[in-house]
Amino acid sequence: MWEMKKLSPRHKKGVSEMVSYVLLVVIALGVSVLVYSYLRLQVPKDVPSCPDGVSLIIQSASCSAEKKLTLVLLNKGRFSIDKVFIRVGKQGEVSKKLINQDDTGISLDPGETISLPISPKEFNIGSYISGSQGEVEVQPVIKDEKTGKDAACSSLNSKNFICG
Repeated sequence: MWEMKKLSPRHKKGVSEMVSYVLLVVIALGVSVLVYSYLRLQVPKDVPSCPDGVSLIIQSASCSAEKKLTLVLLNKGRFSIDKVFIRVGKQGEVSKKLINQDDTGISLDPGETISLPISPKEFNIGSYISGSQGEVEVQPVIKDEKTGKDAACSSLNSKNFICG
């Protein structure tokens, strides 16, 4: 039969190294479980979403010499629109300036048309367009029935305009 030999000090070093690796892996797994649990609590469960069938178009965009912009919007979708984000910028520019940051007060039922005058007192369009040419972009916002929060739809509609 065989006997268990005592480990010499030379062989004990390998065992303590293995124990340290096992402890390191256990600690890493424990920390990852804690981080995952924390992040799961931070992510909202119900994210507001915009349903298919929301369509807002710009029928016309005109600008006077005094830089007063007038938009005519039409809701061609199947849902009522609760708000509209309006952005103005140079033609072809990807990032445009949001001109109505607060509650827009615009509500459009399906098939409804609205005319929106935007005066230079409310927003100085001249500083965001190149010369007399610009582009206006609208983004519909609806109230999500599940969450009760506003959902900005991904459908954007834009139109070029010339002031003067």
